[in-house]
Amino acid sequence: MTSHNTQWSLAYQKAFAPLSLVLKSQTQIQLRQIETSPISQRIFYFPLSLQQSLLDNFLIWQLWGQVLWQSNQDPQPMGGAKIKMNFTESFWFQLGGHQKTRLPSLQEMYAPAGFVLGNPDLEPERTSDIFADLGIQTPHLHITGSLFYAQSDELIFYVNKNAFELAPINTGSTERWLAALKGVSAINENLLLQAGYDAFYSEMNATSAPLPGVPPHRLWAKLSLGATLPTQIHVHHAYRSETTGDLYGNLKLAPYHLTDIQVEHAIDSNFRLYLNVDNIFNVGYARDIYFLPLPGRQIFTSIEVSL
Repeated sequence: MTSHNTQWSLAYQKAFAPLSLVLKSQTQIQLRQIETSPISQRIFYFPLSLQQSLLDNFLIWQLWGQVLWQSNQDPQPMGGAKIKMNFTESFWFQLGGHQKTRLPSLQEMYAPAGFVLGNPDLEPERTSDIFADLGIQTPHLHITGSLFYAQSDELIFYVNKNAFELAPINTGSTERWLAALKGVSAINENLLLQAGYDAFYSEMNATSAPLPGVPPHRLWAKLSLGATLPTQIHVHHAYRSETTGDLYGNLKLAPYHLTDIQVEHAIDSNFRLYLNVDNIFNVGYARDIYFLPLPGRQIFTSIEVSL
């Protein structure tokens, strides 16, 4: 399915310098239409945000609101607030929350017959969430920890309609909890290590089962060698825990590890060569978010030319 998206926007910003207060707005009008079809969406966005920095940038607060209106639906009000405290140059904390609405896309509603189907009866997705983030940053280390809770009504989610087709549905009331930790360490100028861990819990009230395809535990790491050298090597490893594959939590998908390697070589300032080996250990039982088998070991090369 081919669609067009036409957008018109008008930005406005006003700064009140003595108060370090900034008022922003960017009204948008979008027209989305499926090619060779009368099906279209006209969406109007009316956002407004207010931000202020206090006590020499120690405390920053922000409020925002928005009205989202689609031509064939009632206006959807949204809003949020955030407060951030910079205790030192390398230590900060922020706390906030949102109330958001997401309208179903044309693809979700009117995808043509095929492997991924549409659902014209989808309701808007409404979510209320709260979050807290803590960050530590030094010249060689950056660590961020996050906690997140969300309650959604009519969450839009793709599920297996049968063995051969996927379709989006509204899952009704759904709760989600997330704890995440991410770190970046520049050990030296030619050695960079990135790693992250997510612990995720979800429950659909209608079935008391977790969201399908979302792993309770996910771990990843990336090692980059030779940042200042002509030849660089990147090694990426990811782990996904056992995951449910249906709305009732009965279908189980096995956990897996995947490792990818990329070698990058700069011939000169204009030419760069790449060698990629994905799934280097040829894991054959991994599944994607649609529960389809991921490919085994793949080897491919590419060249990048900058003019």
